Amino acid sequence: MRASTALNQTPTISLYSNGMFVKSGELLPICGAIVGYQRKQVYLTTDAPAWGNSIGTSKNKNTVAVKAHTIDEICREHELTHIDLLKVDIEGAEKELFANAHFLERVGCCIVELHKDYALDALESDAGTWNCRDVEPTRENGLKMISIWPKT
Repeated sequence: MRASTALNQTPTISLYSNGMFVKSGELLPICGAIVGYQRKQVYLTTDAPAWGNSIGTSKNKNTVAVKAHTIDEICREHELTHIDLLKVDIEGAEKELFANAHFLERVGCCIVELHKDYALDALESDAGTWNCRDVEPTRENGLKMISIWPKT
C-alpha cells in the first residue's frame, strides 16, 4: 500500500476495519471493528464470505475476538478534527454506530450502506440528531448507498 500511495502521489492512508482514513505523514494499519460505544473488544463472525461477516453476539466456534474502536476514539488518538469523507459499510452494526453518532459533527460527507434491521427512517432520525440530512439512494447507485451531509 505504501508503494501504491507513493506512485499515485496520494495522501497517506490509514486502515480501520477494512476501511480507510487519510492522515498526512503516516500509514497506520489497524485491525479491529468500528463500534458505536466504547468497549475493549467484540466478536466478529467468520462463517460468511469476508465481505459478509458481522459483529457476533458472543464468543463461539464461528467468531474471533478483535479490538473495538469508536470513530471518536480514532479521531482523538490521531488528533483528527475533521473527516472529509467517511464510508460506512459495517455489515449490520449501523444501528449501534448511528445511535451514538457524535462523530457526525466533524464529518463533511458520510456514505452509508444499510444492512439488516436498520432502515432509512431510523438513519434519518439518528442523523437529524446531529443536524445532518440524508440523500436517499437512487437506481444509479443500486438503491443501497445513502449519503449524509450537514444541514446548511
